[in-house]
Amino acid sequence: GSPARGAVLAAESYWQWNVVRSYPRIDTFASPSHYLIGRYRELEFPFPISYLPNPAPTVDAEGRGEPAREHVIGYCGRVSREKGVDLLVEVARQRPDVVFEIVGDGPEAEDLKRVSSPNVRWMGWLEGEAKDEVMRRWRASVMPSRWPENAPMSALESMALGLPMVVSDYGGTKELVGESGLVVPLSGDSLGDAIDRLVNDDALVAKLSETALSRVAAIYGEGAVGDRLESLLEETIKQRRDGTGRRGWSGRGS
Repeated sequence: GSPARGAVLAAESYWQWNVVRSYPRIDTFASPSHYLIGRYRELEFPFPISYLPNPAPTVDAEGRGEPAREHVIGYCGRVSREKGVDLLVEVARQRPDVVFEIVGDGPEAEDLKRVSSPNVRWMGWLEGEAKDEVMRRWRASVMPSRWPENAPMSALESMALGLPMVVSDYGGTKELVGESGLVVPLSGDSLGDAIDRLVNDDALVAKLSETALSRVAAIYGEGAVGDRLESLLEETIKQRRDGTGRRGWSGRGS
């Protein structure tokens, strides 16, 4: 999410808590990352929050083949400063033999196009099968965000296609990716070193690709998320019946 979206969500939270006062009537909140739960606990958010991951998109079997052997590195998302696309453009300039494809648009797109090297392909905004078709030819997907992402869908989309990820050590993305990608400090050098590893090591790419598909099936597949949601609902209903839930709570911290 962008800073603007974060501000909107903060305003909505203020409205609900201070004006509508609906939060005390909610049994539990759901969060798609443990990272976000931790941040809310740091803020002493006084309500239960349960982990419920976002489901990964369903991908046709033909899209789950061997990882691409071409040296194409991709990015999918908003083109803005908080997403760190400028770092990727700088990394690309130093690696003229590697192709970088950027899917997306945003306020920094035009400025970055003017300074990017010839090996950067600007694909624009794509959706659905058109986006998947481009991503299937990538060797890896990169997410160098400066902004602390929560549980970005673009990362799940990449993993569902069996793409190894390179992500910054910031926010919830590293939790989402787990061992199916490379987590690096937020710097051009670290990002470039991780990309070099994936460009030059077919065995590593194959291992991370297999891990990504397994992780999606185990945690983010529709069945896995559905089971977790069902368990959460059953537990919430049980707590309400037993009188141990938070419904009707006075609004003061425990």
